Amino acid sequence: NNARRLITKLEKLGVAGVCLEDKLFPKTNSLLEGDDIRQPLASIDEFCGKLEACKATQSDPAFQVVARVEAFIAGWGLDEALKRSHAYVDAGADAILMHSKLKDPSEIES
Repeated sequence: NNARRLITKLEKLGVAGVCLEDKLFPKTNSLLEGDDIRQPLASIDEFCGKLEACKATQSDPAFQVVARVEAFIAGWGLDEALKRSHAYVDAGADAILMHSKLKDPSEIES
């Protein structure tokens, strides 16, 4: 699958890691606003499968897979952001990048 090919190619190039976001394709810029702008997210199970495939494929133990959580961007709130974060760590993510549109850290610090 695409995730496995990506990791294989990145490692061959000597890249130290990858950051994957949990949005559906085609992706929309996270900072766009408006009633007609949608930010659809992949299901937790689908994205966890992608993370698991990445971790199973990597050959360099130092290679890092970062999961970018877009729940705040999609307007789904803290509970969904935390649920996704925990599931992604359980699926093997080495780090979580919590994304927010706010100009201050209040949403992420909550």
